[in-house]
Amino acid sequence: MNTINISDKNFTAQVPASWNELTKKQLMYIASQWRVWQFTTHPVLKIKLFMVLAGIGRWNIFNRQRRVLLALLPKRRDYKKMSAEKYSEKYYYLPDFIRLTDFIFNAHIGLTVNKLPEIKAGKMVLHGPSDSLNSLSFQEFVYVDGFYLAYCATKDIEQLNNMIVCMYRPRNPNLDVLAKDYTGDMRAPFNSNAVDIWLPAVKKLPLEVKTAIYLFYTGCRQKMEKDYASVFSAGDETENGDGDGWYGVLSNLPSEKFGTLAERENTPVHTVFQELNIIMKKYVKK
Repeated sequence: MNTINISDKNFTAQVPASWNELTKKQLMYIASQWRVWQFTTHPVLKIKLFMVLAGIGRWNIFNRQRRVLLALLPKRRDYKKMSAEKYSEKYYYLPDFIRLTDFIFNAHIGLTVNKLPEIKAGKMVLHGPSDSLNSLSFQEFVYVDGFYLAYCATKDIEQLNNMIVCMYRPRNPNLDVLAKDYTGDMRAPFNSNAVDIWLPAVKKLPLEVKTAIYLFYTGCRQKMEKDYASVFSAGDETENGDGDGWYGVLSNLPSEKFGTLAERENTPVHTVFQELNIIMKKYVKK
């Protein structure tokens, strides 16, 4: 966390320094503005974001800190009349505030904590994967990542719906949290033939909820790309028509290590990538 202190105004606030320090409410605000920010990042938008990150957004209208900060902030009429350059010149003290929002606008999305562990879709409650996608099986990853890449390429909302419906599922009816083999994953077992049952409910989710889930998966995937760089290079070969992508990786996993195809599919994705990373590093050394 970053601490903001304006001593002569008796103003102090804590501002998140990373994606994982965001609250759920802050993430939902970011998700609601995400599409707008792809086209413009005018300083006034960053100031609004700063207020949210400082915990003095519009839901705290009677907060004294909010009133103090509002006295320092630009007036709406200036935003309408001034160019971005003149706006920044007049309110010269704002860059320090704005700079604290920069991590949101970087290409790297460091969100690996699932701020939406469960979502309400219509009358259904759907549970999501754990932080860093630790509870995601390799088979799930193959489906989720395929829909994710399709959405990134086309911005087709149906691809995003399909991605979410593979990640979020109802609670496992046979779940026993006291069982020795309980992994912490509350979701029903993944079945690609059953996910269409709750797809209509997922389609009706607010766009900001879908965007928040997209941001979470993006953050987790970017971290995996860094941690398992050689594995992702092999998996992404399919983009160039040189391989079978993740399906090829799945079918070529050594059976003596990962068992039958069904057993490989249910192996946690991080376990698969960790083992493959070791194998590929040994192969490169040879």
